[in-house]
Amino acid sequence: MEITRVYTDSNGNSHFEQVPLNMEDSNNFGYISNDLGRVVKTYVQNTLPHHNFDLHRAPAKMYITILEGELHVEVSSGEKRVFGKGEMLCLEDVSGKGHKSKTTEKGSQVSLIMEVE
Repeated sequence: MEITRVYTDSNGNSHFEQVPLNMEDSNNFGYISNDLGRVVKTYVQNTLPHHNFDLHRAPAKMYITILEGELHVEVSSGEKRVFGKGEMLCLEDVSGKGHKSKTTEKGSQVSLIMEVE
């Protein structure tokens, strides 16, 4: 399994990177990921249709799991990706130029957000 990481390079530009989510055998449960970090804040966010947020940095390192709808993300290098239900992102661009995000006219976008240390 892979998740998408948004990170800042030494020049302050943000980029996407696919990173493996390491999974270990967990006996009868199947598989469980490695520790993703100490969660300091967890919330569900419902972003309304037509949301268009210009360049901004993540307020903290966070994992975002899309529960409903689509989230469009553009990093400062110009690359764009669309994330849908069940997909997970790790935002680490807490410095630099940041990223853009938006929703579509099709409906709201609901995410589970976990800020981690």
